[in-house]
Amino acid sequence: MRPAIPAALRLDQAVRAQSAARPEADAVSQQGTSLTYSELVTAIDRYAVELVSAGVRPGDRVAVRGHSRIECLVAMFAASSIGGAYLGLNAKYTYNELEFIVKDAEPRIFIDAIEGVTDSIIQKLERSGLIESWFTLSETDFGRPLPSLIASLNSQESQALVRIREKVTPNDVAAILYTSGSTGRPKGAMLTHRGLLLGTDIMARLLGGRPRTLTDYAINHVAWLTETCMMTLAVGGTLFMVEKFDAASTLELIEREALNLWEGSPAMIMMCIETPNFESADLSSVDYVWPLGGPLSPDAVRLLHERTGGAVVTAGFGMTETSGGYAFTAPEDSVETLVSTVGRPDKTVQVKIVDENGSCVPDGEPGEVLVKGDVVFPGYLNMPKETEELFDADGFLQTGDIAYQRHDGALVLVGRIGDMFKSGGYNVYPAEVETVLAEYPAVTAAAVLSRTDSKWGEVGIAFLASGSGKSVDPAQIAAWCKERLANYKVPKEFEVRDQLPMLGSGKVDKATLRGLINDESESS
Repeated sequence: MRPAIPAALRLDQAVRAQSAARPEADAVSQQGTSLTYSELVTAIDRYAVELVSAGVRPGDRVAVRGHSRIECLVAMFAASSIGGAYLGLNAKYTYNELEFIVKDAEPRIFIDAIEGVTDSIIQKLERSGLIESWFTLSETDFGRPLPSLIASLNSQESQALVRIREKVTPNDVAAILYTSGSTGRPKGAMLTHRGLLLGTDIMARLLGGRPRTLTDYAINHVAWLTETCMMTLAVGGTLFMVEKFDAASTLELIEREALNLWEGSPAMIMMCIETPNFESADLSSVDYVWPLGGPLSPDAVRLLHERTGGAVVTAGFGMTETSGGYAFTAPEDSVETLVSTVGRPDKTVQVKIVDENGSCVPDGEPGEVLVKGDVVFPGYLNMPKETEELFDADGFLQTGDIAYQRHDGALVLVGRIGDMFKSGGYNVYPAEVETVLAEYPAVTAAAVLSRTDSKWGEVGIAFLASGSGKSVDPAQIAAWCKERLANYKVPKEFEVRDQLPMLGSGKVDKATLRGLINDESESS
């Protein structure tokens, strides 16, 4: 049985343990560049020295904007190792989204890890006075080629790092990941070393050996941080970093590098299945498939079993606020359990399902899922009131997910409090999208709902009212949204009406609009 990953560590110490045991084993690889565990640890230390020289102190935020790259990984470990908090920023964020996060988090430095781009967004942030110190991959301090980062520290530098790191505790914040808020504004979830390592251990216990896997998640996503990067490196596996998802390239990488773990959102995996070369790709090396965050169809599961020669397909569920997944199916579960549930809560967490009064409901009856355990985050940055309201009197996190628990302990998700939905594995909160739509000059009211989609899991539908006499061109408003929102948040359909149904309170009657969507689905 695999030894547990100690939670009384910093994130980088989990990697150091592997470096001590297997220093020359490959740790990370990207487009022909590879680092052994020994080289990765050296790069982390060198980068940490650079951060300290730039003025980063315990409690400071280090913003990193970019795709899934080795440099971003090194920056994450380096920042958290000296008591700073890694602030991952999606490369798809628009200026408005970055502006809000930068104002809220106030990072000490800003590292732009999008290679070869003179970025007007970053320059605009600088002109606005929102960032003072920023660096790109082409600059010497933080953009050194990896070989120059793999240079041993002198004794003075090493001793200085030891003194700084001695003061970092497992309960310190290691990372801040912004999630879209139900209020329409993002919230910075503060994740601790302890919580992330416990979340990593939950994932690692699903595997029988050292994973060889890829990560093409966005660097602000908990799946990038916990479920791929940390989970692979903390157990001595090899991580292949890919900047952007591409279905055909994913299959080629699995075959070329003999990956044994294939992880991705259900939408990503479905796109790979639909790729023409899926039938010819050699997937025999794959022992595990993890479509995390939503269900696959029974046909898709059976096809994955067939094409991989019997790989274990595992469904799971979690959220940023729980440091990753907290519920998973077991290898012996039936296909029915795999496609209709998200599995059972891990032994390290407590879960209860309650009604609107906070009373526990019996098995089979839906209610809100509440979670308690050391994987649960301490709260949102700069939001003490919202954080306090998020926990019940017994310290359980109120997730907002609606589910019921079967007699076998498996959780069946049936919905979410509010309107949040997942598109391509990402959380989308309609209130945030509606805020952008309402700013469009010709729109007098907006409501965003979702419908199921075979490719993305769910997609947004925007209902718009224009009582001003001005026409609303769906193509133009889609372009408006794309300038202000990451693409996965942009609705796939726009329906313009003279007016929207309203409740007596003056709010849009979303129940009526939902009925229209359901009627269209039934008639199609």
